[in-house]
Amino acid sequence: MVVGDMIIRNARKYPEKIGIVSGDKRFTFKAINQRVNGIANSLIKMGIEKGDRVGVLVHNSHQFIEIYFATAKTGGIFCPYNNHLKKGELKDILEYSTPRFLFVDLDFVSVINELRGDLGFIEHYICLEESKLPFMKNYEEIINSAEKEEPEVKVLDDDVMSMFFTAGTTGKPKGALRTHRHLIMTAVAV
Repeated sequence: MVVGDMIIRNARKYPEKIGIVSGDKRFTFKAINQRVNGIANSLIKMGIEKGDRVGVLVHNSHQFIEIYFATAKTGGIFCPYNNHLKKGELKDILEYSTPRFLFVDLDFVSVINELRGDLGFIEHYICLEESKLPFMKNYEEIINSAEKEEPEVKVLDDDVMSMFFTAGTTGKPKGALRTHRHLIMTAVAV
């Protein structure tokens, strides 16, 4: 079992059961899986390959969960960033993790735009809301424009799934890599 299988299993077993409540929005497991597949298939169309890093600079929301599972289904590496980082700290972590894709909340668009000249490794910027910046793709549009079928990517349990960052108490934060197997075993053990 890999991380993406978790949402597939819930969509099959409990399609009409509410899986996420986010503010006034409610999503069934079936709807979540379809949205996740829309993101994953859009990332595939944009050229994501296994091992590519997907940066995430968003507030706590249903989108965070959707991006997490979509990244898992593509074989990408999910890299969430602390949204309290100062501009210089954020630049350092982005340069350390070198994502090809970056999902951002509207609140962080201006700082990303300021840093953009130093972030040549980022090929695709996706904003959760409508952004006036022409280089930003719209989150809901990428979901709606893609197939909702399961992506055809062979993801193995030894593939790296995520990079979470240490606090950096003895230096700069470092990325801790976790495989699908590690994350599944942690979920089972808890």
